[in-house]
Amino acid sequence: MKVQQFREFLFLLGEQSIDIFDYFGREELHGLSRTECLQVEDTDHSAYIAGLCNYIPNKENKYDKDSPMFIFINEQRLRMTYMDITLINHEAMHLAFSIFNWDMEKEEEMISFAEHITHLIIRTIKQYGYVY
Repeated sequence: MKVQQFREFLFLLGEQSIDIFDYFGREELHGLSRTECLQVEDTDHSAYIAGLCNYIPNKENKYDKDSPMFIFINEQRLRMTYMDITLINHEAMHLAFSIFNWDMEKEEEMISFAEHITHLIIRTIKQYGYVY
């Protein structure tokens, strides 16, 4: 797992879906399960988890709206195409909604924030050899 801490969130770049369960040491995480994950083979076209944005669970597997957040991206789904950008931006929008507390009067700020986060993540994964 490649890990980068940003001010607003923890970025996790895993080699496959199961890595997110291993990283947090969980059998279940936000409605997803390790057992189900192991039944799905990650390929270029499908994966149990392509990307995920949510709260970082504490030791008791609890979290609330004040808990720190993470974005996980599965390397198996990166294709070095525009589809990577849409996947990353999708997860960045989840982060923006949470950080802006779903305040739709700040819609433009949320979208701009998600674009900024997308740029941060793309610059980060380029450090690992991904070329766009």
